[in-house]
Amino acid sequence: MKKLLSELSEDKAAKIVELKAADTKLACRFYELGLIVGQSVKVLKKTSKGRALLICIRGYCLAVDKQTADLVVVDE
Repeated sequence: MKKLLSELSEDKAAKIVELKAADTKLACRFYELGLIVGQSVKVLKKTSKGRALLICIRGYCLAVDKQTADLVVVDE
């Protein structure tokens, strides 16, 4: 089932299926962070207000804000 990365529950993993990058600069930034279509990503923790997520991708942890997570479509 497809959903936004920000909608994944804690301790859930999914595969990235789409990146909604509006421009090349943002697409390059996603690539630098390891957010690449086909990669598995796991939500480790969400802040209490849901404004940020701690994710694990390619063996390292990364904090992303909800606005960025809303641009990543995943499939569970």
